Amino acid sequence: MTDLESDLREAFESRGFDVASVSVNRRQVRVVLPDEDAGPAEVQRIVRETVDDADVSGLTVGTEAIDGGERLATVVGFRRRA
Repeated sequence: MTDLESDLREAFESRGFDVASVSVNRRQVRVVLPDEDAGPAEVQRIVRETVDDADVSGLTVGTEAIDGGERLATVVGFRRRA
């Protein structure tokens, strides 16, 4: 796990979110929260407080099915510029 992955996991967990996964593939970052009702403004703020705003590009928050389609999760994604 990279420092970025650890930092993001810790930031979300410290604010009461369960984190299913944090992954980095090249410069694409993805955080999966098993809470389908996580507020977009709040999760965006957590990312921007954790990662230098100049390093974040294309920050998105959406939902997708997890656990074989049985539940929905909030998915946060962005490209890291640095």
